[in-house]
Amino acid sequence: MKSVWKQPLNHGVTDCFAPVGSKPLAVAIQGDQIMLWQLVDTEAVKVGRRYIVAGTGHPLPDAILPTDYVGTIQQGPFVWHVFNVTN
Repeated sequence: MKSVWKQPLNHGVTDCFAPVGSKPLAVAIQGDQIMLWQLVDTEAVKVGRRYIVAGTGHPLPDAILPTDYVGTIQQGPFVWHVFNVTN
């Protein structure tokens, strides 16, 4: 069965679990929290996922690829960029 799951993200690195093949749909601020919504197959095996939230001008790991990009959000005067760096 398909479903949309919500995952809170921290500034910096967030490690979580999500079903294999989950697809990030959107990132946004909900209240004061950065949230990620993903389309998942609820019957698939869960695997570890890693997301990085970095501000504009902040250093990023060299291994980040353009395909890792999930989205950009604004929080007050700050702009955050979200990347899925799951190997």
